[in-house]
Amino acid sequence: MKIVIAGGTGLIGRRLIAQLVNRGNVVTVLTRNDSTNTLHPSVRNIRWNVNPSGDWCSEITSADAVINLAGESIAAGRWTANRKRRILQSRVQSTQVIVSAIKQSRHKPAVFINASAVGYYGNVPEGEVTEETVHGSGFLADVCEQWEREAFKV
Repeated sequence: MKIVIAGGTGLIGRRLIAQLVNRGNVVTVLTRNDSTNTLHPSVRNIRWNVNPSGDWCSEITSADAVINLAGESIAAGRWTANRKRRILQSRVQSTQVIVSAIKQSRHKPAVFINASAVGYYGNVPEGEVTEETVHGSGFLADVCEQWEREAFKV
């Protein structure tokens, strides 16, 4: 399969890429960083940003699957008002442009995975958490809700 990953340079992305490549998949990473050649020798890196057009869009057209892990790290510093804005916008905007590229694509990928976060559920001190568990409250829960709302548009 040809798999396109946005946000492949983060903690989860790097591990996922290794697994996908080891299983024989062709992986392309959409990255904002031109120097991201250390992911895996067979991985192709394409520069992108939240611009809804560009060379990266053709990667979506030829993909069997698209995985969106893109977003500002939540663990890289204090959550100032500005940082919270970047955390939210980085997730929502990246998802919006990926969804737009999929919708405009002649060949739609069979699979679109948009990784959100367990923060959706808020603080759950005990008990099981399932897809049916209600939306939590707080900053991360709100970010996840907005993020997922954009992903469901595809």
